[in-house]
Amino acid sequence: MFRPQTSWPVVLRSPAQITQFYGQPVVGLDLEWNIETGRVSILGLGSAPSMALSVAWDDESRPRFRRLLESGPEIVGHNVIDAD
Repeated sequence: MFRPQTSWPVVLRSPAQITQFYGQPVVGLDLEWNIETGRVSILGLGSAPSMALSVAWDDESRPRFRRLLESGPEIVGHNVIDAD
């Protein structure tokens, strides 16, 4: 049964912190898109009841995110293929 959280999770803001999601069995993925260019601009990740991350989609975050995907978690995505 659904239980609302009593507080919001801390949002991690450094691409280096993507490594904290390595080894998680399930990771939520939310991509934000620049409406003018049609390109991804923000990477959002979440796991467990209290871990969240939001960082720029850039040369620092992309390789760390790739390693996360290679570690094999189940990905639950939103805005993954294209913007709404």
